[in-house]
Amino acid sequence: MTNIATKYLKDYQATSYLVDTIDLKFEIKDTFVIVTSKTKYQQNGASNSLELAGSAELKSVIIDGNELTDYKLADDKLSLNNLSANFTLEIVTHVDAFNNKSCMGLYASNGNLFTQCEPEGFRKITYYLDRPDVMAKFTTTIIGDKDLYPVLLSNGNKISEKTLANNQIEVIWEDPYKKPSYLFALVAGKFAFIDDTFTTKSGRKVKLEVYSEAESINQCQHCLESLKRAMEWDEKRFNLEYDLDVYMIVASGDFNMGAMENKGLNIFNTKYVLAETKTATDTDFINVEAVVGHEYFHNWTGNRVTCRDWFQLSLKEGLTVFRDQEFTADLHSRTVKRIQDVKNLRQMQFTEDASPLSHPVRPESYMEINNFYTMTVYEKGAEVVRMYQTILDKEGFNRGLALYFERHDGYAVTCEDFCKAMADANKIDLSQFMLWYSQSGTPHLAISDHYNEATKEYSITFKQSIPNNPTAKAMLIPVSIGLILDNGKNIIPDIKNHNTIVRDNEVILLLNEAENTFIFGGISEKPTPSILRGFSAPVIINYAYDEKQLYTLARHDNDSFNRWEALQSIYKTEINRIYHSESPDKFEINQNITKIISELLNDATIDPALKALSINLPAFAELSISYPNTDVKKLVGSIKRLKSAIANGLETQLLAVYKDNQTVSYDFNDAGKRALKNTLLGYLMQGNNTGKSIELVAAQYKNADNMTDKIGALSAINDIDSPVRHQLLDNFAQEYANYPLVMDKWFSLQSQSQLPDTIDNVANLLNHPSFDKENPNKLYSLVRAFTANPIYFNTDAGYNFIAEEIIRIDSFNPGVAGRIANGFSSIANYESKYQTLVKPQLQKIMAKENLSRDVYEIISKTLQQIQ
Repeated sequence: MTNIATKYLKDYQATSYLVDTIDLKFEIKDTFVIVTSKTKYQQNGASNSLELAGSAELKSVIIDGNELTDYKLADDKLSLNNLSANFTLEIVTHVDAFNNKSCMGLYASNGNLFTQCEPEGFRKITYYLDRPDVMAKFTTTIIGDKDLYPVLLSNGNKISEKTLANNQIEVIWEDPYKKPSYLFALVAGKFAFIDDTFTTKSGRKVKLEVYSEAESINQCQHCLESLKRAMEWDEKRFNLEYDLDVYMIVASGDFNMGAMENKGLNIFNTKYVLAETKTATDTDFINVEAVVGHEYFHNWTGNRVTCRDWFQLSLKEGLTVFRDQEFTADLHSRTVKRIQDVKNLRQMQFTEDASPLSHPVRPESYMEINNFYTMTVYEKGAEVVRMYQTILDKEGFNRGLALYFERHDGYAVTCEDFCKAMADANKIDLSQFMLWYSQSGTPHLAISDHYNEATKEYSITFKQSIPNNPTAKAMLIPVSIGLILDNGKNIIPDIKNHNTIVRDNEVILLLNEAENTFIFGGISEKPTPSILRGFSAPVIINYAYDEKQLYTLARHDNDSFNRWEALQSIYKTEINRIYHSESPDKFEINQNITKIISELLNDATIDPALKALSINLPAFAELSISYPNTDVKKLVGSIKRLKSAIANGLETQLLAVYKDNQTVSYDFNDAGKRALKNTLLGYLMQGNNTGKSIELVAAQYKNADNMTDKIGALSAINDIDSPVRHQLLDNFAQEYANYPLVMDKWFSLQSQSQLPDTIDNVANLLNHPSFDKENPNKLYSLVRAFTANPIYFNTDAGYNFIAEEIIRIDSFNPGVAGRIANGFSSIANYESKYQTLVKPQLQKIMAKENLSRDVYEIISKTLQQIQ
């Protein structure tokens, strides 16, 4: 496929007509659904022509009661001409929902009907102005068999329900708030539900309902409690109150994304609804809470105020990710949450920025919008929002957000509108800050410093650049900084520059030129700079810390994030030395590393969860972008060599701390202990005393009363070719065969194994009784997860396996195929031998007949960068 049109931000034009109201009627038949839409259009400009997007089977077109026959239908577009200034358009379509495997539009899953309309799924249902800047009031009537579809849900408030002839029921829903079509939702089928109420700060009582299939309803209570916490938090933190009479969440086992924020009716992937200790890990519990919060927070940041066009996607997603990150941080450990988010950003978004798929937070163009639900739009977008708060402080940020809602409630707006509200509310010029939306790539800060003993002044210079974007302009970058003396004392220096912020013992340097120098006075000795505290900007810093400085930071920095960061820098330095050594297998590691890890493990003042994060080594994905022409096996081996050396050097202590963090019975408050215990078990399995460690794994698995410890045991032994591994995996599969989400963990473990039979095993697992070759969760857990296996994905057989799967999946679910295709993007940074292997596979994908836009865009961009 070569004739795929590219859409450009610069070409945006308002539509020729706007919509006042749309009335939808869904009549569910045995093999299809009849959809009747009655839409009131109003002229918006001089043109009297209208082009509607749609791909459902068109049955009739009626304008103001008169059937129309002289319309044009081509390329999934319905063209109408010579229209009145105001008219009502009635369209009837037949939707083949029961054979729709794309999980977009209206589709069936296990006998139930669901919709997914973001970004452009509504056009699979009817012909409409399916774009986010067209907002209308929706009324939805659903008619279905009472026995097959006893639950009929849509957006807004239910206004009537009645029984019809022939065992049919009719339910009507009305959404009083204008919304774009991507926020439309419908659910029909057999569900169990649990419910509760929440009383808003103004005294309104809201009914809360969580629906799932009957066999899993007992796993939904945590989801319901999470929703209540999110509603309470949003009122307290941002003064935002829910606005409908009911809030519904429905779990679907077939869903391409995590969840969808449709107004009042959120449709969720079961992965982010179902959670109990038997089937969910501690991480799952946190993720369910976070995603429930995320979708609820969209009610204001995405629904009440939405994006003008899909180029502005981060306007709602980046902002809402920031809000859900703050939600989790406020309810749990702020430091742990910040570290986890930064690890995720570096492993996935920084690698995206360094790949052929690099794009700005607000892209300038796209072929397929599905491809821009990315780490850059979401997570980097969240970091951009966080920088507003860093510059303006919480109070200033809240003022800006309040003004944003005051100005734009009920409208579809742009990133400029958000920036202007922040600037106007705080009387500050933020025009330079808009470069964060338009420039791709990760900024690098080259840092040098100087201490003048005579004047007792310390100066530090920052030079900013974006290596893969040489024409990039200087950006506004907030850099939080501290200074630490040799005795470990953290000092607040006298800063002599104007473009700085001093707030609550915090100094923030505002970089705004290609080169900025800052001078601190009254410094008694040359300090160690603690740079980018709290990760105040999504940048890479290049400062030549010596070993003494890094250990000073790791021991004494009063910023917990930067203490962790110093340890990461120590690990990275050692991994780099191993990687470039002539004999990596014989390399003797720096004993100071085991010494400081020992000190950390002995420090009773440090949260066990933070200890676990602090001893975790940097991941391959994060490290690989720092190694041009990466030798994959060598880098993986270097990481493993350091881990083994730590395990052997501290075996006795690791074992003692492991035993000290055992828990008697499950309590979520012990999540930190479990995180530390399982991290230590992973280390012990990499040491020389493998036999003894295998016994620990077997005992932990046998005695575990929770999923966290069972998965921890399996993860620890996953790379060990032992009969115990096979026994535990078999036992797990037998025990959890009827729990699809738990089996997803089982598939993912095997896709990530570093054992020689991994490729064959992954291919065979496609035919496992618990694997569904069309289910998105299954495909993500096994196929997409395999693309993150650095050793076995990056082989001829690995590339071929993924290419064949992409071709197969693209025929029925392009969205999932596109997400899997992303796995090829990092290879452009690897040694030429990997590029030589992958090129024929990419060409094979490109040769597929009727290749989707989703896959074409990703593979074509990747091929351009392959040698």
